[in-house]
Amino acid sequence: MCEGKGGKDVVVRIEIDLEKEVEKMIEKKVKCGKGRGSRELLEGGFVVMMEARKGEVV
Repeated sequence: MCEGKGGKDVVVRIEIDLEKEVEKMIEKKVKCGKGRGSRELLEGGFVVMMEARKGEVV
């Protein structure tokens, strides 16, 4: 890792309620897939959410 530089900051905002709901959805889908004998690589997932009109990552 290297030191940050002035003017190059990244601001991260976490929507905890949204994150919890998405985690529940992923867990449900993974369990469902495993219950149907899905592939051994089915361990989890990831989500990138965007605000459609602005194209901003939520």
